[in-house]
Amino acid sequence: MDHSTRESKANIAKDRTGRFDLSNNTVCTLKISTNEKGDDGKLLDIAQRARSDISVLNLNNSSIVFNGPIDDHSHTLHIGSGKPDTPAVYNATGDAKIYFNTEWSDGTAIADQKTDRLLIDGDVSGTTAVYVTGRLEENNVLK
Repeated sequence: MDHSTRESKANIAKDRTGRFDLSNNTVCTLKISTNEKGDDGKLLDIAQRARSDISVLNLNNSSIVFNGPIDDHSHTLHIGSGKPDTPAVYNATGDAKIYFNTEWSDGTAIADQKTDRLLIDGDVSGTTAVYVTGRLEENNVLK
């Protein structure tokens, strides 16, 4: 995508060959699907709808933005297959940015934390500016 805005949820085939090339100030907003259905026509579980999977992400002067949570579920973006001898699966050039949402959750089990996640299963290259928007409770702020 080149100099565009897109809202999406990405799921690739089981062979994990989906590739996103974002460039020239493209903004891709990841959203949790509210109506994605499985092969049986039934609404998928929220955990499945809150996950996007791609094999390669090239981010050139562009941004990935995690949309807010749905029903207290945050979004997970999984990049890469973890296969050995694979070239870098996340490549950042220029002004690459990723925006996360989080809620302070000191001591909460990982599965119960309300935070967007980026899982990269492979090599990376480049530099990315990371922005975090969150809600801090008064007792969680250092004085």
